[in-house]
Amino acid sequence: MTAISSLLPLEALPLQAVPAKATLLERDDTLAPALVELAEKTLKSNPTYKERNKARPQGLQVAIKKFSSSLYEDTRVGRGINDLFLNASCVTVHGQNYILSACPETHQQAADFFYMGLKQDVRVFVSLTGTHELGAEYYNNFWLKERLPTEMREGWKIAHIQSDCVAKAEAPLPNIIKTTFSVEMGVETRTIVHFHFNGWGDGQVAPSERLLLQLLDLIRAENTTQNAHQTRTIQIHCRAGIGRTGVVAVVYAIQSLIFAQMAAGTALDSIVVNPVESTYLFREQRKGIIADPRQMTQLYSLLTRCYEDLKFEAVKQFFPKGQTGNTIAKVVRQYLG
Repeated sequence: MTAISSLLPLEALPLQAVPAKATLLERDDTLAPALVELAEKTLKSNPTYKERNKARPQGLQVAIKKFSSSLYEDTRVGRGINDLFLNASCVTVHGQNYILSACPETHQQAADFFYMGLKQDVRVFVSLTGTHELGAEYYNNFWLKERLPTEMREGWKIAHIQSDCVAKAEAPLPNIIKTTFSVEMGVETRTIVHFHFNGWGDGQVAPSERLLLQLLDLIRAENTTQNAHQTRTIQIHCRAGIGRTGVVAVVYAIQSLIFAQMAAGTALDSIVVNPVESTYLFREQRKGIIADPRQMTQLYSLLTRCYEDLKFEAVKQFFPKGQTGNTIAKVVRQYLG
């Protein structure tokens, strides 16, 4: 059995060290639960961590409370009175705003799911529930043309434009469906995009890490404004809005830090990350984010793939044009050990 101390200390570690951590987690299934518990206790007892959290911008939370206090909860604490609330949280991590939500249970909640995002100028919505996953108590597949809540509060209207399968694994599932909508209120019109990652079961790890990383690339490409360093709020949901939603949000946030360091000129093998701290910055604002040890293990595995992909791109430039990707990948794997 591997000592939990081999995954600590909790401060940032080199990105190139993440693959070794991922291997430890995969070999010993007692490490991830211990890491989750120990990290939470350690971080919350750290005075520096407490002070930094106090200084976190609260603008998104305040703004949403003003316009929709009766629509959904800003912390994960229950359903509310007469199912008026859509269980959701406003989260700000590493300068990026997110709305993380459970699946709507009624037609009205489906309308409010879009409405609360539109009020924050969300242009990218992400659904992680399976097409046939949820029972009758949920209003699943609310983004489909035949179920779309066409009218919302304050006169907002939404209309389906187009749906396409933009990525898929070798089997029929999982796949990623991109749907484009037009929304309008009075003379104001917008185009928004919805991504549906279909085939990832509730409480499970992602069945295709490669496809999940493609989803993150699609989200980033759609969400980046003309200024590449400023992005709009991203809205994500699964069944409860904590497991699959947490994995997508945390990996996206850590990737953003990696790309920011690269943009600043930091060499790939000098980049540092802190998966544990990033996870708990989310968990502090939405209880239960990535509480499943298997998903915590996959978090490290996804970051390993991200590192390998970046290393692949870094060495590709040194090979003659026309060299096959398999040959380059083989060299990269040998380099990574």
